[in-house]
Amino acid sequence: KQRGTMAQHKIQSFVGSERIRSWLEHAGSQFTYTRTLTAIEDLGDGDLIVHNRLEGDFPGGEADLRYRFRLARQLIERLEIAP
Repeated sequence: KQRGTMAQHKIQSFVGSERIRSWLEHAGSQFTYTRTLTAIEDLGDGDLIVHNRLEGDFPGGEADLRYRFRLARQLIERLEIAP
C-alpha cells in the first residue's frame, strides 16, 4: 500500500450547516473506501478532534485524517479536515 498522497493536501475548513452538508454529500463520492475511527479528543468548549484512518481506491490508498469539530447548540458549527 502507498501512503502520503492525501496527506499532501492542505487543511480544508467548512463553516455553517449548508457548507458542511454539501461537503458531506459529495466527499469521496468518486472513491470506495473504509473509515476506521482511531481516536477522539475532547478539547472542551465544544471542540472535538476525531481521528480516522481511510483505506480505499483513492490515490495513495491510505490516509490518516483529523476532523476538528466545533459544536454549538448540539450542531456542527465548524469542521476542519487535516492530514
